[in-house]
Amino acid sequence: MSLTEILTDFREHWVIYFSMPLVAAFETLRGRKDGEVAQRRWLVTALGLAIVPFFFMTTFERYMLAVVPIEAVLAADQARLQALMAGDASQLTRLFSDELVFVHSDGRIEGKADYVRNLLAGDTAYANALTHDLRTQEPAPGVVVLIGAQEMRKRLGPDWSEVKLRFLAVWRREGDAWRMVSWQS
Repeated sequence: MSLTEILTDFREHWVIYFSMPLVAAFETLRGRKDGEVAQRRWLVTALGLAIVPFFFMTTFERYMLAVVPIEAVLAADQARLQALMAGDASQLTRLFSDELVFVHSDGRIEGKADYVRNLLAGDTAYANALTHDLRTQEPAPGVVVLIGAQEMRKRLGPDWSEVKLRFLAVWRREGDAWRMVSWQS
């Protein structure tokens, strides 16, 4: 489950996640004698303060995604692989920057529109795409570089082949999303 999915689920169900511990804490304190209540008041205060950021979940989500850019990019790259295998042009369009420069392993260079159009032409398909041996760098705020290896099955025309490649991908934060700006394999 990606960070974005976790935060979305949390935002949708925060009342459930926080109401049960609060009810339990208040019930525990209500049944105590006065001396025990004072000793455990810090627990209720800490729990109450822990809830405050989640009332502002959109702000919190933006903050968290800025704090954990590498994890957000890794999740976006997995979404890219899933969209690639599914032939999902709309998802790929969201994940690619308008300034995308995609350098294929055979030396061809495509921009975003050409890459998506050629993928949807019908003579190319991908399956079993896996990424491994990943290294990450964050050379500047809002920029993450992925370096790794990828294995997949690729159909070009009627023939399927096994593809193994090394790649370098550059992702950039554009607004509230991470988008791939460059790919070289």
